[in-house]
Amino acid sequence: MQGSTYRDEEQRLWIKRKFLNTATLETLIVDGAVPLRFRKGMEDRAGKVQPVVFQGILKVEDPEALVSLVCDGVGPAKAFGCGYFLWLVHEG
Repeated sequence: MQGSTYRDEEQRLWIKRKFLNTATLETLIVDGAVPLRFRKGMEDRAGKVQPVVFQGILKVEDPEALVSLVCDGVGPAKAFGCGYFLWLVHEG
């Protein structure tokens, strides 16, 4: 696998690991987003965060673990507004 196909698969595996023993991903769409660029203060170094948008349907296995995951967020870029979730609930 090369390019975005490899990256998509890597991101799919990453999010599946995050939901391990919490929820099963029944469907999943992975979309890239515009990179976030920044400067590291006193060091005068540039940095970049590559956000990803995940869309899909989850089957919840452990509601308490899911609440914890949602409250804590996932990933290393939470300070940049990444790693948080928007949920639509479907019961049935």
